[in-house]
Amino acid sequence: MRPDGEEPTTMGEPAVPPEGASFALSEDGQALTINFDDLSATAGVGAAESLTREFSIALPVTGDTMPAAVEVAVSGYAFAFGSRSRRQEGEGDVAAKLTVAVNERTVPFFYYANSSGEFTHPVAARLRGAAELRITLQLELRPDPAIPDFSAMLSVAAINVMFL
Repeated sequence: MRPDGEEPTTMGEPAVPPEGASFALSEDGQALTINFDDLSATAGVGAAESLTREFSIALPVTGDTMPAAVEVAVSGYAFAFGSRSRRQEGEGDVAAKLTVAVNERTVPFFYYANSSGEFTHPVAARLRGAAELRITLQLELRPDPAIPDFSAMLSVAAINVMFL
């Protein structure tokens, strides 16, 4: 119990353990790490159809969640290659997209052709009295049929969660 008499906000283990992933919950219930065996979307050379993969998990939360906020940091690797000669900003030229939803907050991250690298994307959200913390990831590849040598991969290695 905190000095102000309120119960601290804590996370519990998910009702349904994540398939293809391991998770470690801190002893105090304030932090969680999920490591993935293989959460990725891959489009080989010449792919023409969009590909989507999703992951969702719900964690029970207890204590005083009205003022509570959480940070979810998603880390992984993305690459997209093709013969596109220029990069144009805007969703029409996106080769891959990662969407991170934390309860009611949704944030998209975009990857363009001829780019590659590791990423860590933090997303903060308030719990506002919620009884659970819901995290949903959507990995989407968008091949461009006009680019015959297009190839891409979007892979999530881990999610780190902690109360702010």
